[in-house]
Amino acid sequence: MSSAPAAEHMERSVAIGEMPLAATACNLLFCPFNWTVGYTTVHVREIQVAEYCGVVTVVRDEPGLYRQDVCGLSERRVSTAVQVLDLPNAKVVDAGGAPVLVSAIVNYKVVDGLQALYNVQNHGQFVFVNAQAVLKNIVGSRTYAELKTETASISLELARELQPVVDCAGVKIMSVALNELNYAPEIASNMLKKQAAGALLEARQLIVQGAVQISQDAIVALEEGGRLKLNNEDKVRMVTNLLTVTCSDHDAQPTVSV
Repeated sequence: MSSAPAAEHMERSVAIGEMPLAATACNLLFCPFNWTVGYTTVHVREIQVAEYCGVVTVVRDEPGLYRQDVCGLSERRVSTAVQVLDLPNAKVVDAGGAPVLVSAIVNYKVVDGLQALYNVQNHGQFVFVNAQAVLKNIVGSRTYAELKTETASISLELARELQPVVDCAGVKIMSVALNELNYAPEIASNMLKKQAAGALLEARQLIVQGAVQISQDAIVALEEGGRLKLNNEDKVRMVTNLLTVTCSDHDAQPTVSV
C-alpha cells in the first residue's frame, strides 16, 4: 500500500477550532482568576499552541507576552531554530560488496508547528530514524570510491531523498553531510593493502613510461647530426642499461671494463 494517502491525511488532520463550550463556561466562571494568572510568553524562534479540551484554538509564532484563559488549557511548544542530528556510525555494505562504517550530520528546522506537534509523536526522533534509513539506502547504492570522491553530490542526494519522507512532520531539511567513512574493521587492513598495491602499480607504470621516454631521447640526441652511429645491438644495450638504472629500486652500481 502507498504511504502517500496516509501522509496527506495526517497533514489535514490538525485544524484550528473554537474553544469548546465547557472551557468557555469555566473560564467565565473564574474570570478574575484568568486575568490574574492567564498570561504566557512566546520566545524567539518558538511556536506555541493552545489547546482547550482537545481542540486547538490558537497558534502563536510571534515573540511576546499574551493573555489567555487557563481553564481547560493545555500548552504545547516547539522550537523553529535550526537543529542538528548526529547520526552514529552504521555498518552498510556498499555497491562493491565491501562493508563500510558511515555516519552523517543532519541539519533541519521545524517550519509547521502543528504538523511537528500533532502528526508525529516526536519530530526529532522521526527525522533521526528516517535519516538513518535514507543514509543506508544511498550508501548501499554507491561504491567506497564514489562515496569518498563524490561527497557534494551525495550530500545533495541525501537531503533530496529525506525531505519528502519528513514533510508530514512539518520539517525542512537544511543539509545532510557524511561525517565519517571508513572500511569496517574486519576488512580494513586488507583494503589498505589493496589500495597500497594499486598505488604502487600506478607508480611503476609512470616510472616505466618515463624510462622509455628517456631512452628514446638519449638515442635521438646521440645520433643527431651524425655525431655517433649506433647499430641495433648498441641501441638495445643502451636502452637495457637505462631502463635498469631508471626502474631499479636501488642505486645503480657502475661497472668499468678493464
